[in-house]
Amino acid sequence: MKIKPIGKRILVKPLVVEEKTTTGIFLIQNSEEKSYRIGEVLSVSDHDEILTTFKLNDHVIFSKKTGIKIERFGETLVLLELDEVLGILEN
Repeated sequence: MKIKPIGKRILVKPLVVEEKTTTGIFLIQNSEEKSYRIGEVLSVSDHDEILTTFKLNDHVIFSKKTGIKIERFGETLVLLELDEVLGILEN
């Protein structure tokens, strides 16, 4: 089953972000500690503003309290409106 967002929406998969300390120890992001999440764009709607802003595999920042959570095949996906996306992570 493929989910195709409509309107000004994108579908993202929340990622578990690891942070590395200066001594080389990896810290796993605890979703309860942070007020935001990072996710990978899996699908975008056909709306012009969405198509010019996002592309597949972009990493975006969004509030952990926004979006519609969708359980699919044992994983959680989030359907976000354009104004719920706080930013795009760039390399």
